[in-house]
Amino acid sequence: MNVLIAMDSFKGSLSSKDAGEAVKFGIKRVFPDSVVDVIPVADGGEGSLEAIQTLPGHFVMVPIHQLDGKKRSARYYRTEQAAYIESAEAVGLHLISSDNLEPSRLTSYGVGELIQDAEEKGAKDIYVFLGGTGTTDGGLGMLQALGYTCFDHSCEELPLHQNPLLDTASIRESSSQLNANLYIVTDVDNPYAGQRGAAAVFGPQKGMKKEEIPTYDAALHRVADLLSLPPSQKGAGAAGGIGGSLYSLGATYVPGIEWMLELLKVEEKLAVADIAFTGEGQMDYQTAYGKVPSGVGKLAKKHNIPCFALAGQVVEPVDNLYETLSGVLSIQQGCHSLEHALNPDVTKSQLAFSAEQVMRIWSSGRGN
Repeated sequence: MNVLIAMDSFKGSLSSKDAGEAVKFGIKRVFPDSVVDVIPVADGGEGSLEAIQTLPGHFVMVPIHQLDGKKRSARYYRTEQAAYIESAEAVGLHLISSDNLEPSRLTSYGVGELIQDAEEKGAKDIYVFLGGTGTTDGGLGMLQALGYTCFDHSCEELPLHQNPLLDTASIRESSSQLNANLYIVTDVDNPYAGQRGAAAVFGPQKGMKKEEIPTYDAALHRVADLLSLPPSQKGAGAAGGIGGSLYSLGATYVPGIEWMLELLKVEEKLAVADIAFTGEGQMDYQTAYGKVPSGVGKLAKKHNIPCFALAGQVVEPVDNLYETLSGVLSIQQGCHSLEHALNPDVTKSQLAFSAEQVMRIWSSGRGN
């Protein structure tokens, strides 16, 4: 019996690796002699560095400036040729308290510092995972860290380590260019500005008040012109607009889940599996578009492998997921508080129990 497990993280509760190990524990209750392969997976957002660790390489620690300009250390992953940078490691929303979520102060400067370090240390390819950031600065802070200068309407240079977006009227490019190839890895296709842009869609979760959105969106439109960004540039609005500024540096867009699954050789491992498991914290109609369970399910269907998805919460309708997944199950047992549901020990126990039940039902249908 060969089983493949490729789970995304359960945000606020378990990493993708821990979620996968919990599922494995449940499977072993039914088939103790089964060969179970656990592959941590992410879609290009938060948790991507954990998945990348399966590649031969090492972490590099770098002193950077976080969202509010304070100094801290952040890491990226380095292989022989490439550097893998997760924007949330430097300027993640989880790194600042809700009391300090002031959009006009919070910057992406730390992401630029990680890119600069990778460049200076000889990385030929730099992949930037976008998602989970706490800033809406259009990526201007990142550009400042890479030597760009932002000026206000009086041609005064704007300060570093705070959000320059609202006051930027012109931009001077850096005197030096990056030699590395840049790649944007994300599951987000939102444009830089507009109704689906960085401010309108993601601003509120980063402390932006409803009445502030038009002002930030207007600034994003203005900066988009300065950076020569097309209005519908796919993924430019990811991570508060960091995607757009990466495009201005010549970056190439990479669809997160397809790229990640290929990099981790998931299809190759699926081809020899009898059954597969995937899942994430919440699954709904949108899961079919660029999320881990959908990507794993498509590969499983290609090889006629049954694939079951386990989720902390399932929000109907999910009919569109059945095209690639054999079943979608919530792991919750009874009515409990969110705090209870997010408890890591509870999540591990529920994942193991749910996986065990799936295996018992599936094996009974096979006559085992």
